[in-house]
Amino acid sequence: MTHLKTPLNTAIAALIATTVLSATPCFSQEAIIGLSPHQTADDLRAQAERVIAYLVEAIDPGESALIFDADRMKLIGTFEVPDGSAYENPRAKVQANRAVLGALKRLIDAAKPDADRPAAIDMPGFLRTVRAHYPATDGKERAIIVLGSPVYDDPLAPSLSMAGGRVGNDGLISAFGHVSPYGTSDLPGTLDGDAVYFGIVPAATMDNWQVSLEHGYHVERFWTLSVEAHGGVMAYYGDDMASLFRLASDGARGQPHSQPLAPTDKLEMVRFFPDQGLDGDDEPQIPDNAEEIDWQKASNVRVRASWACETCDLDLYVRPDPRADVLYYARSRTVEGELYKDLRRGMTNGFETVVLNGTFDLEAMLIAVNLYGGKAPVAPVTATIELSVGSQTFTKSVDLNVRSGNRGNGADMMLETGTAPSAHWIVVSGAGFADVN
Repeated sequence: MTHLKTPLNTAIAALIATTVLSATPCFSQEAIIGLSPHQTADDLRAQAERVIAYLVEAIDPGESALIFDADRMKLIGTFEVPDGSAYENPRAKVQANRAVLGALKRLIDAAKPDADRPAAIDMPGFLRTVRAHYPATDGKERAIIVLGSPVYDDPLAPSLSMAGGRVGNDGLISAFGHVSPYGTSDLPGTLDGDAVYFGIVPAATMDNWQVSLEHGYHVERFWTLSVEAHGGVMAYYGDDMASLFRLASDGARGQPHSQPLAPTDKLEMVRFFPDQGLDGDDEPQIPDNAEEIDWQKASNVRVRASWACETCDLDLYVRPDPRADVLYYARSRTVEGELYKDLRRGMTNGFETVVLNGTFDLEAMLIAVNLYGGKAPVAPVTATIELSVGSQTFTKSVDLNVRSGNRGNGADMMLETGTAPSAHWIVVSGAGFADVN
């Protein structure tokens, strides 16, 4: 067999030669490819081999495909097959695209793993770029193949990073583009008619990006709904490259699902932790000797709020002391601690938990619960607030005598006065738990 004379290295050229000479017809469609440069050259080379073999099969005379660095939004080149029956031959397609194959080889040669952002891509930016600047022509169906990590981590937007088990809520997807990097509203263009095939590459898998099964489910849901909000469909999501390229070759367009975007104007990142085998409905511990706690110098402090209303969205606010920033959904991390959620129903219902670092005067701690959104079948809406100090847990049941949320109105007044500004709020101090149980 005579090897193809392309700027790609011998291994890639040999694989393409073997593949294209035995290629079988597949679904013809134009394509857009996004790759990550933040991985080893060997890993990127293996992905490039699959991409080129797919393009040689899928791109017919008169069609083209764009290949991008999907982290920097840089166009690597265009794989374009000239018109004419002579270019139905796989070898002719490759020879016509020596320039883009050379550019792809240069990307591989420059590939460098990033320990902080393995296989990173700017998925939100990539989808925005494609819909705004590279529209489909003549209503043609396109395959958008993205290979990288599902964890979006922009160093310039750490509060909205998906690193550490975080996933954006639905409000971040439906928000305006200038408000959220994940936002899809009021943007030019559309991905209507495009099918997205998202491949999780080995560098991301080896980094253990998925902290739990529930976390993995919600990451897939987040990107699926993001693609749909842009107008496209998620046709594949996973780490099986053979399945991804087979489905892309077949023109698979994805399956219907029952996970619609939940309308909300709240913008928050939800934190997932490894599954410890604990049941969120377990009864809290009853302290044997509450007098042992130093309420003015308490350490290992945790505050948790839960509620029975499945259609309600409640928010927990914790200010460790009057000089500290308040922890709540829009400020989930401070020097004093962190807020996260244990979900029960969807992305709004569950347990909100604040874990504090250091020693605090519980008498000066402010704890508040707000009925943010949703509508309860009946009033009042009952919430349970738990304060844990070390191994001891104290609980309070509180009632919000309203049925629908107020979207956090009155939060500034609540923090200023330390009292509830309306029936949508319950405010207590850490000291208020000293006489419970």
